[in-house]
Amino acid sequence: MENPITKLAHSLGMSEDDFVSCLNQKAGKLLNMGEMIGICGICSKYQINPLVDGELHIMVSRNGSVTPILGVNGFHRIMSSDPRFRKLTFEYSQEYVNLGSLKINGMDIPKVCPVWIRGCLTTVIDGKEFTSTRTEFFSDCVKQSNGWQQSPARMLHHRCMAQLVRSVLGVPLSDEGSPITESPEYRQQQPRPQQLQPQPIVNFDEVEVVSATGQPQPVPRQCQRPVEQQRHNMYMPG
Repeated sequence: MENPITKLAHSLGMSEDDFVSCLNQKAGKLLNMGEMIGICGICSKYQINPLVDGELHIMVSRNGSVTPILGVNGFHRIMSSDPRFRKLTFEYSQEYVNLGSLKINGMDIPKVCPVWIRGCLTTVIDGKEFTSTRTEFFSDCVKQSNGWQQSPARMLHHRCMAQLVRSVLGVPLSDEGSPITESPEYRQQQPRPQQLQPQPIVNFDEVEVVSATGQPQPVPRQCQRPVEQQRHNMYMPG
């Protein structure tokens, strides 16, 4: 019976030696046989390419233990290849967290993020459609990282999508948002992030960012009516 390492290497059109070398290089350490088989077994089961950063990350703690982390592209791949999947929609809060402003080309551009994002994942089981929802709050998910500093709304969107795929489609894998803080080894080597107050609107001091990537978020309009939810960003299987 072909072992998972050889099987995955051949599916990627690589020799086993080249594949192992690339995987060790990505992890930044020599993976032992158990770690290698564990990673390859997961990737083969969910058709993930472990050499693509957006699909799988390999986290190595200070004591050398290895944790495979599923990236946002990995969740997209699993979701779109699952025959039960039909569509994924998102609803955005009209209340925003004020993150100050970005300075781009000498201009101050307001930077905001929805207070919450609600995802709705529709699946078909035994010919019947089921829609499951998941709401993620900015104050619960935000971290002191480059991704959250530069693109908070996008990160919250990814977090909500990942949690839906994990809970609805039954993917027992760590994602980019939660496993880092859930890992005892990682907590020992990382400073504890400052917790934000879970208020409907959180105002931060203005922060000047000389260089930023990604598109700035639009300025929210004030709305005196009851909160309306905006439905967009629909994913349909190709």
